[in-house]
Amino acid sequence: MKKGEIIFLVVVSIIVFLVIYSPHFSNRFPLHLDEWHHITEAMNFRDGNYEFVGRDGYITKGFEIGFHILLVIFSLFFNLIFSYQYLAGIFGVISSLILFFVVYKKSGSYSLGIFSMIFFASIKTNANLLGLNYFVPLTFAIPFIFLYLYFFSEGLRLENKKYIIYSILIMTGLLFFHSVSVLFAIPILIIYSLFYLKYIKKEYKFFMWFLIVVLVGILFYFFMEKVSIVNLFPSLISDLEFKYGWGVYEINNSFFEVYSLIGYIFAGLGLYELLINSKIRKKYLVFIIYPLYLLLIIFIFKIFKTSFLSPFQRNLYYFVLGMPVLSAFGLKFVYRIVIRDFEKFEIREKLRKNLKLLVYIIIIVVVLFFSFYSYNKQTNDIKIYQTIDEKSFKALEYLKQLPTTTIMTPLINAPAVYPISGHKPVGTIWFYGNELDVRRFYAATNCEDADNILKEHEVKYILTQIPFSCNWTIIYEDKYFIYERDFN
Repeated sequence: MKKGEIIFLVVVSIIVFLVIYSPHFSNRFPLHLDEWHHITEAMNFRDGNYEFVGRDGYITKGFEIGFHILLVIFSLFFNLIFSYQYLAGIFGVISSLILFFVVYKKSGSYSLGIFSMIFFASIKTNANLLGLNYFVPLTFAIPFIFLYLYFFSEGLRLENKKYIIYSILIMTGLLFFHSVSVLFAIPILIIYSLFYLKYIKKEYKFFMWFLIVVLVGILFYFFMEKVSIVNLFPSLISDLEFKYGWGVYEINNSFFEVYSLIGYIFAGLGLYELLINSKIRKKYLVFIIYPLYLLLIIFIFKIFKTSFLSPFQRNLYYFVLGMPVLSAFGLKFVYRIVIRDFEKFEIREKLRKNLKLLVYIIIIVVVLFFSFYSYNKQTNDIKIYQTIDEKSFKALEYLKQLPTTTIMTPLINAPAVYPISGHKPVGTIWFYGNELDVRRFYAATNCEDADNILKEHEVKYILTQIPFSCNWTIIYEDKYFIYERDFN
């Protein structure tokens, strides 16, 4: 690459970071309850309280232990609460750069790589499907998905064993961070392999190394589940079936919640070009198989309400991860058609070049506008929310100085209680404790019912935005109220 191209790549990377970081312009804290959950698990691991099989035997298992260890290491150098806001943006840039180099290495086209980065940055985030604005195992896995797909596909196409070994190592390591980000791609890799059966048969002993990924995955599952050998495979098969209702909040997600209309249009054009152009079809075969397979299983889920290997929500997001490259091909396809028409006009060469540049700029501006026009537009039930603000953080900081105990706190703030204050909340949404009793407490119409719930959980302190007229002592007041309850 030329110096100017490198500088422009850096500029685009900075823009990608700012786009992904944008929700934190008004809030410096982690946003989604999943982010707080992983911070909590990292602190539990650091403090020796990590429970590999989960507090409830189901929801909080340590299948993402690699991610939690990574956060522990990060916390040795930085304050995890305050620095977490930057991690999504940093990993978004890493993902976009890896996508750039994958496309650039495969196509030799700088503009295709840049277009892919731009369309990648336009992928939307929401509270239900997650996304680039959150730093969670899913977003951590994205650059590694790009890498193992690239090394696997190019390893087979070029008969490069070193590339194939890289893909095996990446997939094996990723199992400890986000297993689903490996599982979902298994059918894609198998379908792609069918086009290279001759090479695989010739080197079948070498390809036995892929059994490492399978073996490590099964052993990891066996350790986490603590199941007997007899029940191992029935249990594994059952857990790899994701039925409707798998998620915390199951809705009929739309494709447009995650990607723009213009992005899909260009992706369709890009797919069309790859399919009709026999000269490049096999070279970019993985970019064709990837979205078509995921689109198929998404529609199968819509009909049968069941998905295997990975849940519908993840499949929809993985599908969208395959769109930026196709959108880039589609954009370049449209540009070539428009420019080809300019060749028909008899005009001076200098004017022709200037017109080409003008058309190029107009196309880019239009694409940018329509790609990001609805970037932050989501319905209220799935829009990006804030778990805490400065006032609630200040209240939780106050609790930090008090003896460690169980506290009652609103569900919206509950995920941040342990990471900030060190206290244990009565319950959070989905992950810990008794969510129902928290809802019952704040819906209580009299002090007796509220106090009975507090007694049941041996609650010492109550955090609330709404004042209570019960027999508790108020010890803090600044938008939020903190009450102390006497155990006697």
